[in-house]
Amino acid sequence: MLCLIGSTPSRSPTSTVGAIHGRLLTAWAAAGVAGPLIVNRILDAQGKPGRLTAADYRPALLMMVGVLMVGFVANLAIRPVDERFHEPRIDATSTAETQAAAADHDVPVAPAGPLIVSAWVLVAIPLAYGIYETVVKAADLFWSAARLMTGVSVADAPCAPRPLRWRPGCRTTR
Repeated sequence: MLCLIGSTPSRSPTSTVGAIHGRLLTAWAAAGVAGPLIVNRILDAQGKPGRLTAADYRPALLMMVGVLMVGFVANLAIRPVDERFHEPRIDATSTAETQAAAADHDVPVAPAGPLIVSAWVLVAIPLAYGIYETVVKAADLFWSAARLMTGVSVADAPCAPRPLRWRPGCRTTR
């Protein structure tokens, strides 16, 4: 993360930082998927899991070292963008005429119509359900861990005090 924070503002204008972060995060996500797939493919070719020795991991290690070296050289090859490709800078003390001309380029934003509101409702309902289920399952997990730590058996323990939903098969003490 430090290489992301430290290198992007010094090599490009601040208006492109969002795009650069998006590209870097996409590359990291691709590496998070491709890296284990490459290593697993190499290790599968070496033998059966559980029977591999330290020498069987060497080709996968060398492959990752090669990929890191290519990335290092590619990072060194990055140069600042030529000035002719930069957007013209508007002075902070510009005249009212310049500001009015710049305002003509703004895109008008229409108020949210019923279609947009209904689309957000369609997104929010499953999202809220997912959050609800996550909270309930996390509460179950913590309640089970607390019962295990105290030594109370699952059959003898009362249900977790959950106002969110009733679970069938629980022995309540009320």
